[in-house]
Amino acid sequence: MRQADNEKGAHERPSSSTLNVGEQLREVDRLAQLGELAEASRLIDGLLAGQPGRAEFLQRKARYSIQQGRPKDAIPALRSLLLQFPDVAALHNSLGAAYAGCSDHREAIGCFDRACALAPQRSDYWYNLARAHDAVGDAEAVKKACDQAIALVPEPETCTLRGNNLRILGQLDAAEADFRAALQLRPGLLAAWVGLLGLKSVRLDDAELELIGELYRQSAPGTAEHAGWGFIYGQALEAAKRYPEAFPILVEANASKAALGRWQPAELSTFVDAAVAGFSGAIGQASDASLGREVIFVVGMARSGSTLTEQILGAHPQVEGAGELLDVHAVLAGESERRGEAMPGWAAKATGDDWARLGREYLARTAAWRRSKPVFTDKQLDNWRYVGAIRAMLPSARFVYCRRDPVETCWSCFKHSFLGSEAAYTYDLRHLAAYSADMSRLMRFWEQRHAGSIHEQVHETFLADSEAGIRALLDHCRLPFDAACLSFDRSTRAVRTASAGQVRRPLSAATKVSACYGPLLDPLRTALRDKGVAFADT
Repeated sequence: MRQADNEKGAHERPSSSTLNVGEQLREVDRLAQLGELAEASRLIDGLLAGQPGRAEFLQRKARYSIQQGRPKDAIPALRSLLLQFPDVAALHNSLGAAYAGCSDHREAIGCFDRACALAPQRSDYWYNLARAHDAVGDAEAVKKACDQAIALVPEPETCTLRGNNLRILGQLDAAEADFRAALQLRPGLLAAWVGLLGLKSVRLDDAELELIGELYRQSAPGTAEHAGWGFIYGQALEAAKRYPEAFPILVEANASKAALGRWQPAELSTFVDAAVAGFSGAIGQASDASLGREVIFVVGMARSGSTLTEQILGAHPQVEGAGELLDVHAVLAGESERRGEAMPGWAAKATGDDWARLGREYLARTAAWRRSKPVFTDKQLDNWRYVGAIRAMLPSARFVYCRRDPVETCWSCFKHSFLGSEAAYTYDLRHLAAYSADMSRLMRFWEQRHAGSIHEQVHETFLADSEAGIRALLDHCRLPFDAACLSFDRSTRAVRTASAGQVRRPLSAATKVSACYGPLLDPLRTALRDKGVAFADT
């Protein structure tokens, strides 16, 4: 029946060659209303072939391309329209959206900026500008654009966006006010609750806790939304010291996320085995021993004190805290593609000149971080996998290996929701134990191979005597002592990790939250023991 109906519809559809332009446009619009965008686009392309500059054709071409998820195809049409109508704000906004859809956020910023200049009364244009600035990490610019949007229309999403960037800038009280304003407007906005709880200093009252619990129960099990509410509800219950209630909620939240993307522990173990084998023999090295003197690599597991370490280093007047950079990954992946072999398979085949070339490529890619200060940090934590390769291409680089009690580290990872498939190991306590063991195993190997280049920053030891820890850290990084590092919590640098709120406050004594869960975390402790990972007894 469906096939017959479709054939009948096709037979009844008039041929475009028999219609005049007006009739063809009406046919295009009819098809679009029916959701037949591919056919509508085909007809528009035919019309554009005859009259490439006609505005009504270009408008439809851009609209249908965006609706079909092809923003790149919309860009030429929108640019052509702007040549004819340069002062139409809506066109600049649409072009900005198309560039943003192609992840060309710098171009998008220029378009949205022009749209806002032409139509400053449009709060949605200011919001689009703020989002584009957010995509490139310019928190100050996000705040300014959100200020304009909120002054016009205080939408909850805009308040949340500004709150997140105020948190990044260390303006925690203002961030809390924005998150609460968003929740006043829309109590069920998950992103606002994530931001509010992410400040780490907020304690919810009983009514707020009950509301989050109800929103969690209302969400569909097994979905990303349900997992999101589960993480927030579990963290809130833990903050309220209701540990037996928090634990099953967090287990279910992680199970929901695990179902969306699987982690294969054996793959990481295989990589570690290959790295140990590949770097055990003679490895070439860049002949210029000074390469890499400009960079400090901060490595380790998430939630191990790495953001605190970078915050301390970033408070030094000679250091720019660059955050989590992907440049090591990009350089090594590019070389692997060129050779047709994955790292570490080609490590022993690379010459000193090869490593020097890769080191200079990394330094060129990261040059922006040395415009105002001579040294920068690269806090891409899983660079622990590539310490040997980094040492070969940047012989003078320094490494800081952040460590924390493994039970605390694993539990802290488990109760936070991370973005990206590379964090899928955090959704299962057994996988966390395996990841911790593999990382520790490879780091021990690197420390044996590169004694003196790697400084262990043990979180609990550092908290017990922070000044001594800071002095030792700076000494390892070849930095003179500076008192500003003792007041790292006052630094105004942008911090984008889950610990952004915590590093804005003075240090406090270490607390073992995992101990509060008692035997509920025994499976994690057993898994760590089975993998040979030592940890402090509770």
